[in-house]
Amino acid sequence: MNVVKVDPPLKRRARYLTLADDLANDIAAGRYAVGSLLPSEAELCERYDVSRFTVREAIKQIQSTGLVSTRQGLGTRVEQIDAARHFSLSLKSIDEVEQHGHYTRLVDVVTRDIIADAALSEILDCEPGQQFLYMESYRVPRDATVSLPVAWNESYIIGAYASIREEIGKHDGAVYSLLERWFGERIMEIQQEISAINLSEAIALRLHVPNGAAGLRIKRSYIGRRGEPILYGINTYPGDRFTFSMLLNHRNDG
Repeated sequence: MNVVKVDPPLKRRARYLTLADDLANDIAAGRYAVGSLLPSEAELCERYDVSRFTVREAIKQIQSTGLVSTRQGLGTRVEQIDAARHFSLSLKSIDEVEQHGHYTRLVDVVTRDIIADAALSEILDCEPGQQFLYMESYRVPRDATVSLPVAWNESYIIGAYASIREEIGKHDGAVYSLLERWFGERIMEIQQEISAINLSEAIALRLHVPNGAAGLRIKRSYIGRRGEPILYGINTYPGDRFTFSMLLNHRNDG
């Protein structure tokens, strides 16, 4: 993949949120059992090279989810394991694709301009040399303060719509709905391919699963008014916490 330009990085995420995610994931992985105590403030400060303020804010964050409780003089006790949520997606129409964005949100969004090389053009089924605004992000449950990712999200917006980059960081729903709103476009059709895969080391690391774990890749081509794709999306899901379902009926030609 030929990278033409890298956008300036978005505002850095607060360190206490990153620490909260790490602690929640450690609890989910069983490193801290229910009833046990988390390391002390001083130990966490040293282990993660952060201030006491950062540790305290991170503890408040995971306490708000019910994972832990704190008592003065006793420490921080693990109350429950935030087991990875099993997320289910059921689609029957284009409108329901957007509904997916109502239950999940995009976080840690990064964008850059790219030109499709031979490998990418084969994946997307587009012409080599086509320009895109590329976006990558995590998709997480909207109602959870701290949670393991539902999916690793990649979007390829055709170059003609690259000016949308400034709005992407402010929008955490479906990317195609943002294109419709800003450019007066209309998605007339979504072509979808679903593949069972073994997750690469890089994506497995992002989704907090073992290298080579089973996963599901959903590639969508969003067709605009002119009958051509204006957006390609690739969502990669961990197989142990995602289900895709469809409802099929007999076609009524009468």
